[in-house]
Amino acid sequence: MRIVITGSNGGLGRQILNDWQNKPWELVPLVRRLPAQNSSSEKLRYVKVDYQNERQLVAALTGADILIHCAGKVSPTGRYKDFYEANVSLTELLLKASVQAKLKRFVYVSTPSVYVENFDHLNISEAGPLPLKPINHYASTKKMGEDLVLQYHLQGLTGIAIRPQGLIGPFDQTFLPRLMSLAKKGILPIIGSGRTMTDLTIASNVVDALELVSFAPNEVCGKVYNISNGEPVVFYDFLRRILRKLNLPVREIRIPLQLAFAMANVLETAFSFSEKEPPLTKYTVCAMGRSRTLDISRARNLLGYNPRIGLAEGVEVLLKQLSC
Repeated sequence: MRIVITGSNGGLGRQILNDWQNKPWELVPLVRRLPAQNSSSEKLRYVKVDYQNERQLVAALTGADILIHCAGKVSPTGRYKDFYEANVSLTELLLKASVQAKLKRFVYVSTPSVYVENFDHLNISEAGPLPLKPINHYASTKKMGEDLVLQYHLQGLTGIAIRPQGLIGPFDQTFLPRLMSLAKKGILPIIGSGRTMTDLTIASNVVDALELVSFAPNEVCGKVYNISNGEPVVFYDFLRRILRKLNLPVREIRIPLQLAFAMANVLETAFSFSEKEPPLTKYTVCAMGRSRTLDISRARNLLGYNPRIGLAEGVEVLLKQLSC
């Protein structure tokens, strides 16, 4: 069994390589640059590719069984063109190459950002309506990529997608790094009521979900699956617990939600011609100030997904690693 992985340098990609190192299959990370020290493991073989070169992609995928597509542009702001190329055009190139290489399954890592808007939503199911206007280019282009995968599924390439929310793990490049950055400044902005409910996911549980979708029966493919720990938390209480355990005192600053959203709108406009990320974005306001939890019953019922690592346990292990 050969599994090809894109985005292996990202947080989830690195978690996959870490968790699957003893699995009985060969892992082939596709990379733009080979690592300084290539792995000597028989189960891990890095392959350098130009993602714009369809011939190279076909060659890299030939002989493989499954592609797990984690690569993409992840940011709350930026140029639409860049997001489209990374999240839509690349996905389509990989899908075309997968068909030519006679790949058995295409697994797409999507995002619950497709649900984000300036409203509270609890227990969101995959079948519910999406916002009329995506919160940002990342959300809109990831949904386009997701749609392409499901279209190709109907044409014969078995495809399946997951929407994992709020990954927490040792290779996380978003959630904890941003929290630590704020804490080092000595502030914690409280947007809205401070009672925001959210779902988070231990990264290894997402890897478990990827294993399930990779080997799930064909009849449950052609769908999108929400993935979380299934343990909604009060977002700010959760942040406070982490900061206390790390002995990082902060001063809380309360910002009315609609004021924060208006400020973010102005800042995004002002930074629209800059490569820098504005200090506040509409996505951040909604993520911190609006409740959003996922219904994961589809994954439980059709895939047999059951989070193996509890949120408290996973965070405790992570904090011990951070303090070492």
